[in-house]
Amino acid sequence: YRSRAVSWEQVAPLVVAQFRALCAERPGDPGFTYVIEEARRASAEFDALWSRGDVCPGGQMRKELHHPRAGRLQ
Repeated sequence: YRSRAVSWEQVAPLVVAQFRALCAERPGDPGFTYVIEEARRASAEFDALWSRGDVCPGGQMRKELHHPRAGRLQ
């Protein structure tokens, strides 16, 4: 996904902030806790974004991808 994202630097912080908002709806949920811990271990970028503590309400977000055959998709 990342390799095809047109504006990864803008999208990634928003996606992590939306995920944080979703996690806040179920504090202590072992599934969310597991995913967060694994993502933080696997990705320094996720760890840095998670550490910011940003929260963004869920909802639709426009994402653009570059498909090798179809070109730019929204």
